[in-house]
Amino acid sequence: MGDFAIVGEGVTDQIVLNNILLGYFQDHDPEPLIVFEQPPLDTTGVAGLPHPPGGWTLVVQYLRARKYLQALQLNRYLVIQIDTDIASDLGVTRTSSASDEEFIELIVEKLCSYIADEDLASVRKRLLFAVGLDEIECWLLPLVFDRSEKTSLAKTTGCLEAIDHKLTRLNEAPLFTKKDGKDPRRYARVSAPYRHRKHLDSAAINPGFVRFLRELGSCTLDPPAEMVPSLEDGPRES
Repeated sequence: MGDFAIVGEGVTDQIVLNNILLGYFQDHDPEPLIVFEQPPLDTTGVAGLPHPPGGWTLVVQYLRARKYLQALQLNRYLVIQIDTDIASDLGVTRTSSASDEEFIELIVEKLCSYIADEDLASVRKRLLFAVGLDEIECWLLPLVFDRSEKTSLAKTTGCLEAIDHKLTRLNEAPLFTKKDGKDPRRYARVSAPYRHRKHLDSAAINPGFVRFLRELGSCTLDPPAEMVPSLEDGPRES
């Protein structure tokens, strides 16, 4: 059985989360087994260009199709990633009085609404939500900017552009180019420090990142993992 399956908007999001999971459970032996559920890992076993299609709509489709049941038969936990920059597409509106944390909870509630009512109670404790405010690239800011650059570290919008601008100034390749889009290899390299727990503990600034690490704190990788009925079993009786 695997430990974590990741359903995300794209392979670059999965790569970042993979490194975070490995770092958080750095002291666990053996290291966590992590599966790229959606988008699936390419046939070479190495995320590269081109890579499988992704997007927030496929995350929603995945949940509506109840594919999480199959994933949870083979994995202890299912990580569901989505960024708040598509909140309006989900039909989620942030009020002027809502805090960042409250806004993130609205996104989580919306994602849970796509899970079948008869499944939610039994699977909810095994679902982990990685919500990027405003995008998961904001979680990478502490790896690119030093502590003196407080304005940049506190950004919650335009994070990808800010990171790429800084990387270019450092004569390093950006995460994104107009020609090739997001480069999974660059995301892997930039987020690699998160494979070490000491970097995680000091880097959780973005509220979505803080929330995700808090959820990881409730996880146990010791057997046995609870099994969930497959799709073929049909809905459970109440």
